[in-house]
Amino acid sequence: MESNQAASSMEVETVPSEAKLLPPKPKFEPLKPHEMSDGQVQFRKVNVPPHRYTPLKKAWMDIYTPIYEQMKIDVRMNLKARRVELKTRPDTPDISNLQKCADFVHAFMLGFDVIDAIALLRLDELYIESFEIKDVKTLRGDHLSRAIGRLSGKGGKTKFAIENASKTRIVIADTKIHILGSFANIKIARDSLCSLILGSPAGKVYSKLRAVTARLAERLFSKLLIKILRRIMGSAGVENHLHGLDIFSFLTSSLTLDSSSRAAAAAAAATAHRFHRRHRNRLFLHDAVVFNVVGLF
Repeated sequence: MESNQAASSMEVETVPSEAKLLPPKPKFEPLKPHEMSDGQVQFRKVNVPPHRYTPLKKAWMDIYTPIYEQMKIDVRMNLKARRVELKTRPDTPDISNLQKCADFVHAFMLGFDVIDAIALLRLDELYIESFEIKDVKTLRGDHLSRAIGRLSGKGGKTKFAIENASKTRIVIADTKIHILGSFANIKIARDSLCSLILGSPAGKVYSKLRAVTARLAERLFSKLLIKILRRIMGSAGVENHLHGLDIFSFLTSSLTLDSSSRAAAAAAAATAHRFHRRHRNRLFLHDAVVFNVVGLF
């Protein structure tokens, strides 16, 4: 018993010691882009095809200005190697700017206009997808020529219609096709182009495009109306009344809006009525509350 008590007393006893002061927490400045890779300068090189050399000379200042002044990336044309070379600078704000500029120059080399390709510098969710006609269907001779003609249409009418409907930009370079746009829009344009390659007439492709764009317009219109209603009533009122309600009966209801919101509600109802007459379908906001909406104005 005495030994157990001695052991317990030995466990409890502590040796007093002076409180040790910790050193102050170090404060490090954020690393600059050129310091993230151990101070090494990052490079990108984009080859210039022979048929794009003259357009590059004409549009050089339009390409050089946003890259050097806005993205803070050094750029030069290597005349001997026939390629555009890019590298980071000590004042480059973001290391990803180098890849964005390389994608921008590459898009111009594929045949896109500067005003279209420059969107790659402004937006993050833009991509370029390339494929060949033979990837869809093996065609030779006159069959291949007719397929290219169906893709472009008379005076480029079919290509422009697909671009405007899907909000993309399309380049048809011989048997190669390049599409610039967001992921969902590229899919819409690619499906239309593949249908034309497989032999579908342009009228049938237009009909499918009208149906697809109507669905996209529905989605966009619903989000726009939610922004308007949130601005008028506040988020609480919209969450309490939107679920499962028809837009038109909700906007024209005298129970949900006060007198000060009549004009805004009437304008929104008129817009909804015009949209309904155009697309011949009624919109319901079953999942309106889950949208992450910011203020419209």
